[in-house]
Amino acid sequence: PNVDDLLQGAPLEYEKLTMQFNGNSSQMLLLDFNPEMQRCLWVLQPQDTNLRLVSSDVRKLAAGSDIDLIQLTDTEPILPKEIYGTANTQTWCYYFQKADLARQYGQWDEIVRLWDETQSVGERADNGFEYIPFIEGFGHTGNWEQAAELTKFSKRITSGLEPSLCSALDRLAENAPESAERDETINDLKEHLDCSSYQ
Repeated sequence: PNVDDLLQGAPLEYEKLTMQFNGNSSQMLLLDFNPEMQRCLWVLQPQDTNLRLVSSDVRKLAAGSDIDLIQLTDTEPILPKEIYGTANTQTWCYYFQKADLARQYGQWDEIVRLWDETQSVGERADNGFEYIPFIEGFGHTGNWEQAAELTKFSKRITSGLEPSLCSALDRLAENAPESAERDETINDLKEHLDCSSYQ
């Protein structure tokens, strides 16, 4: 099926040896994984339709990605080590993916805690997109200085990220607790990123 068909809800069928998959693209999670480009696994969502770091087809498909299919559980699943190996919980990607999940559920304090942990173990992102959950976490918890610093750093290390950063600032302007500092920081950052060019 083409991109438009997938966004409308196309049946999906796939067979390999003794396995068979049947589904429908109306229940789609869009993943982007490019470890050779120093990126973590990204679970894309409708807010990522302006992400310039992926192909135009992937940007379009992001509109149909339903992150509500990802459910929070109280316990981590136990995966067979002989198949999956031992999980390394002290990598940047581990922290980014945990923070992205926490963002989905509005767990802003957890995102800040995860950030503090990344700093204590010396992990950092090679791609500015992976800082966005942390930028939003700092904004929602009122640490606008850190949110601004990470936003500027993200722009500096990843070209073409401005539309995604501007979208994150729009979400913060709409959803983060109101304060004069929030408004001033967001306005300054939007000017720094030239967000009016991406509206």
